[in-house]
Amino acid sequence: MAPAPSTDDANSDDPADPSDVAVSPLLIVGAPRSGTTWLQRLLLGHPACVGGQESHLLALFDGMMTEARRKAEFERPHGPFTLATEKTMLDALRRVWIEILRPTLESRPEATRLVEKTPDHALHLDLADRLLPRCRVIHLVRHPADVAASLVRASARSWGRGWAPGSVEAASRRWVECVEAAESAAPRFGATRFMTMRYEDLRSDPGRMLGDALEFAGLSTPATECDLIVTAESRGEGPPITLRGEFGDRSLVEPEGFGDGSGHPALGRRDLRRCLAIAGPLASRFGHDPKGGDR
Repeated sequence: MAPAPSTDDANSDDPADPSDVAVSPLLIVGAPRSGTTWLQRLLLGHPACVGGQESHLLALFDGMMTEARRKAEFERPHGPFTLATEKTMLDALRRVWIEILRPTLESRPEATRLVEKTPDHALHLDLADRLLPRCRVIHLVRHPADVAASLVRASARSWGRGWAPGSVEAASRRWVECVEAAESAAPRFGATRFMTMRYEDLRSDPGRMLGDALEFAGLSTPATECDLIVTAESRGEGPPITLRGEFGDRSLVEPEGFGDGSGHPALGRRDLRRCLAIAGPLASRFGHDPKGGDR
């Protein structure tokens, strides 16, 4: 499969081809409730970035590919792989990716970098590499205790009831699943295409970390501009996330309590122990105290 055209030259005077931008995205992934929405909003403050609501396309595509392989392995094989090759199916899915994201890309025609934020895509990065061979990945990692606390709170809200685990143990296992999947995919991408960022570092120095993220995305940006983007977002003056398609064209209004989890109480001692018994060893790889001394 030939590599997709590069969009690395952010200073080119030529208008960006939406198809080229679509197949060279910056994917933001991580365990749910790790601050990925905030990071996307900061990045969209840069005029060369464009993005919309979570697509979940890689998760849907991966489900199709998995089912196609399962059907092909039957004694009497059936399914799409009896009609076409895997490459043909990937090419078709790539065209679907482009067409679904085209309206978002055309909303900011000067943009050269698509910022696609779907936390669950952490579980589907092998497919991302095969489908979008020029994609780049930022894996945002947040302390598992804070993620677990936020997930459990979300499970009690109408907007989180359908997807957020309702127990500390299940939430902690979800964190481990997402973080392990993302980090195991990192060698496949290499340092030029995979970046791990701690939420705590983003929170403590958002201007500097935004600059690092933009540099990684091929959009070197002065620190003063990064600070202006952070300030605008903190004031609620950043660019909105727009719902399109069946929703028409209207700004996404986050439900009450969605936020990024800051300012909420942490897990109690017993729940913290439960969380770290599951996630502590992995959390230590990212500089977090496996015994919870940093909470």
